[in-house]
Amino acid sequence: MSQDSVKSLMNSSVISVLPETSVITAIDIILSNNFNGIPVVDKKGVIVGIVTKYDIITKRGSLRDDSRVSDVMNLDPLTLSEDNSVEDAIAAFTEHHRVDPIPVVDAERKVIGVISRYDMVKLF
Repeated sequence: MSQDSVKSLMNSSVISVLPETSVITAIDIILSNNFNGIPVVDKKGVIVGIVTKYDIITKRGSLRDDSRVSDVMNLDPLTLSEDNSVEDAIAAFTEHHRVDPIPVVDAERKVIGVISRYDMVKLF
C-alpha cells in the first residue's frame, strides 16, 4: 500500500455505534474521545450512517432522553476506500465542509477505518 493512500493516514481503531444506540451514549463517546463524529454500522459492521456533532446540534430540538442514533444520523455518509489517494481525501474534505470524519470502507462497505481533518493536517 502506498504512502499516499488513505490507508496510510486512516485511524484503524474505529469506535462505531449501532442505529439503536442511545443518542446520550453516542454524545458521550464523541465528547470523551474528542471526536467530531462516529460511524453507524449494522451488526455485521457495514456502514449505515454517521452521526456527527453537526447532526446532534441541528436536531437538538427534537431530541428526547430516549432518542436513538437512528433519529439523528446522516443516512448517506460520504465514504472513502482504503485505496483512495490522499488527494481524493483532500478533495472530499474541500468539497464537503461539514464532513468530519470520513469513514473508510472495504468492498463490502464494512468500516475499516476513519480519516479526519486532524489526520489530514498531520501531513503538513
